[in-house]
Formats: sequence, structure tokens, C-alpha cells
Amino acid sequence: MSRALGEPARPRSVGGRTWRKSSHSAADSYCVELALMSDGTIGVRDSKAPDRGALVIATEQAARFLGRAMEGAFDLRA
Repeated sequence: MSRALGEPARPRSVGGRTWRKSSHSAADSYCVELALMSDGTIGVRDSKAPDRGALVIATEQAARFLGRAMEGAFDLRA
């Protein structure tokens, strides 16, 4: 599956994968889970609603997003 850069990822149901979430997440908190898909893309889903499907993004996009998140680019400011 190929998408142009900037085209939104579409939700799709993906099963049979090993989903991981941050070790910093509390059991009852809101968070996302990530999984490596068979085609090398990254699946992202809501840990509270895993049956609602997943967004699937290219590894390069995931790496850019995670890098920016680690820099604090998405931190909420008062």
C-alpha cells in the first residue's frame, strides 16, 4: 500500500500482531499501542478500544513523530 506524503492514514482492522504500549503508561490511563505490520509499516491503535481498528503509517513518518514527541513538541502547555 502506497500513499503520498501527507495523505492521511486510514483506519483499518489489524489483528494477530504483538501490540506494545509505553512502560510509563498506567493500566487505566489513555494511551496508544504500536505494532510492526508484516509490510514494515507501523500500526497505531487506542489501547482502550483495540477493536476499532488502527492507523497504519510508514516507518519514516512514525520515526519523525516519535522524535518530535521526545523533543516535547506536543507537550500541553498551561
